[in-house]
Amino acid sequence: MSLIRKIYNLFYLKNEAWKSENELVELQNNKLRSMIDYACINIPYYKEIYKSLQLDKYPVLTVRDLERLPIITKKDIQKRPEDFVRPGVDISQCLEMHTSGSTGMPLKIYYGEKDDDFSKVNNLRSFIEAGYKWGDSFVTISDPDWVAKRYHKRSSVGLQQRLNIFNPIDVNMRNSPSQIVDDILKIGKCDVLYGYPTNIFLVAKEVERRGNKIIKPRIVVTNGELLEPRMRECINNIFDTKLYDFYTTEEFKRIAWECEQHDGYHIDMESVVLEFVKDGKQVPKGERGEIIITSLYNYTMPLIRYRQGDIGIESTDVCACGRGLKLMKALEGRTDNFIINKKNELFSPQIFWSIFRHYFSMKKYQILQDSIGCINVLYCKNHESNSLERDIQEIEKKIKESLGYEMNIDFEEIENFSPGKRKSVFSKLKPSLY
Repeated sequence: MSLIRKIYNLFYLKNEAWKSENELVELQNNKLRSMIDYACINIPYYKEIYKSLQLDKYPVLTVRDLERLPIITKKDIQKRPEDFVRPGVDISQCLEMHTSGSTGMPLKIYYGEKDDDFSKVNNLRSFIEAGYKWGDSFVTISDPDWVAKRYHKRSSVGLQQRLNIFNPIDVNMRNSPSQIVDDILKIGKCDVLYGYPTNIFLVAKEVERRGNKIIKPRIVVTNGELLEPRMRECINNIFDTKLYDFYTTEEFKRIAWECEQHDGYHIDMESVVLEFVKDGKQVPKGERGEIIITSLYNYTMPLIRYRQGDIGIESTDVCACGRGLKLMKALEGRTDNFIINKKNELFSPQIFWSIFRHYFSMKKYQILQDSIGCINVLYCKNHESNSLERDIQEIEKKIKESLGYEMNIDFEEIENFSPGKRKSVFSKLKPSLY
């Protein structure tokens, strides 16, 4: 059933993208009303919070009406996590996603089988629009602790692998750039290269250092962190391509993506609502606003008006590609720093995210580097956990497995971090990148 559902969803999403914006807005509003009605009846948190809003008399009919609902944060969910999940759901049978602990304690997000099927196909659509073809060798630079957990327990992944349909070949993102290149070369073919911008940038620089086109991906896709213009230019020049950047989070999976025009990010209007908000009000197109997101398909754990922490601008333009999906013109966020080990090798800051998101004994963390081969880990303890000592030992082991066992690592507990946006990986060293 899962495979049939995925095929149906793929055809559905492929066709929907080419409808007019007005048609897609109507579709989005219909899905939004269904999600709100469902949450009011089935999800404990929303049943309680929305009771005073009299939604039976004054229902949410359009995206504009969302302003009447409260914005939720990661802290709200962490206080009452069970109240955001549909009662009766066996979470052991759900796909479990983890956010990072850089801006707060890692958060667990649950997807049921149907939710995950839709998410996987929504993800596939963006790759097909970027040029992915059946049979392509799809290499992803990924978190090794997540590889075995990326699929729902009932997913038809075995058939996907046998048919080589959107079947990722994983390379450990925590390895050195030189080792990652060697790992890709062992695969023998790389048609699609997918990963975090900083990882792919370091791989590109290593390919350039070796002096030949040993890796020649037809398609390069980045996601998960802010892509700097100079980094994009460097990757494009080395791989002789025009990379596609996607907007993705653990809470909502794929949110928006670049098409062949590379002139903004198409918002997945069938799966999410994006509000751009300032002082509690939605701003007009073309104005900068905080991004607030509502899921339209995850009925296992609905997130309605969730503060993502990013800043963006909804474009006033219509994409020349002809798709009706709205465009997000710009995305702002923090840019973390690269780390240098004692061998003078550069490492992506994302390796720390890939490690810390699996541990819940720390509410927040920050990595500081003042000198080559040394890092300081600042963290706030989660007092509800009793596994801190064990977690620190495991985290230190994993960091040293990546950066080298000669790396000096100091852990320092602090009461709290200053409020507001901050880098999760900060280095005073300024290596030459370009």
